[in-house]
Amino acid sequence: GKRDKHPHFGRYTFDEKVEYWALVWGTAVMGITGLMQWFPVLITEYLPGSAIPVARMLHSWEAVLAVLAISIWHSYHVVIKTTNHSIFTGIMSIKEMEEEHPAELAYIEWAVEALEKEKSKGYSQTLEKEASPELVVADAKATGSD
Repeated sequence: GKRDKHPHFGRYTFDEKVEYWALVWGTAVMGITGLMQWFPVLITEYLPGSAIPVARMLHSWEAVLAVLAISIWHSYHVVIKTTNHSIFTGIMSIKEMEEEHPAELAYIEWAVEALEKEKSKGYSQTLEKEASPELVVADAKATGSD
């Protein structure tokens, strides 16, 4: 049945994972069918001659699908659905993180607590030299969107 709460995602949501695998699949299809068209004589030594027109058709339709996926799927999920400006600013608000990446936010908060514990033990010199997730949370709080 349908749940009231969305599943908890870490760094990548389901939509981002689907888009990634579409990229991998599309790259494989375009590469294989492109090579089939580039070397038709070699390919027809192993496959029937009808494989070349099929490769041309698959290559064309995959290109159309890639353009549509980028212009519609990606634009909807990144620009329209959530209006995610993190590509330009590098930061997401706490509210956005809670909605889209709650597991990643939990990890960042856990890391901040661990860093604070280490600082209280006197290891602050080592910790200050390394980049920490604390900066992400601090930047998000600085934007005023808790």
